[in-house]
Amino acid sequence: MHILHFYTLRVNTKHPLKMASTLELLEQRIAELESRICGERNLSGIQGSVIDNLHGVKQKIAGLTSGKSKTQAVWKRLEELNNYLDPELSGQLTLSSEAKADIILAEEEQLKAQAALLEKVKELSSVLDSEHIKGIPSLSDRLVPLTTVQVKQEEEAKELGEETKKLLESYNNIITLLSKQFVQWDDIMTKYEVAHQVRKPDVY
Repeated sequence: MHILHFYTLRVNTKHPLKMASTLELLEQRIAELESRICGERNLSGIQGSVIDNLHGVKQKIAGLTSGKSKTQAVWKRLEELNNYLDPELSGQLTLSSEAKADIILAEEEQLKAQAALLEKVKELSSVLDSEHIKGIPSLSDRLVPLTTVQVKQEEEAKELGEETKKLLESYNNIITLLSKQFVQWDDIMTKYEVAHQVRKPDVY
């Protein structure tokens, strides 16, 4: 109830009944908040109210930073440091208005192209919002079997391509062997013809 005493020092006493009901409602809300955060006191091991615990944490932080000037200086400038993390602030610190204008002008063509695409999307919005597009989810049950068939056909085409490749390799090997055999036969026939004077050695 200590927090309620703190507030009662500042209440307007012109409407005591209304203020009392307000304080009771506030007490109930604080109790509900403590119940949700802490749960059962005997199970969670948290002693005291949420406000007491927060106050204790604050005191511990103050004790840890006491006598540490650098830490206290960082705490005082924490909001300023958070502002430095803002990308817009970094842009303001690094780029002048003229530099930003130059960047925009350098990207003029790309910006115009993007604007043209956005205009085209706007023109096609009626198509994108049409019943045919909206009805696509209902066609998923019909597309799943077709997808399965396509995957199967791709696998069959791959297997057929591998078999065709093997056949071509076998064909090339046979043609190579036949060519070598014909060359050998021609060489043998030439030797016999030369030996029997059917053909001169320099005539092929």
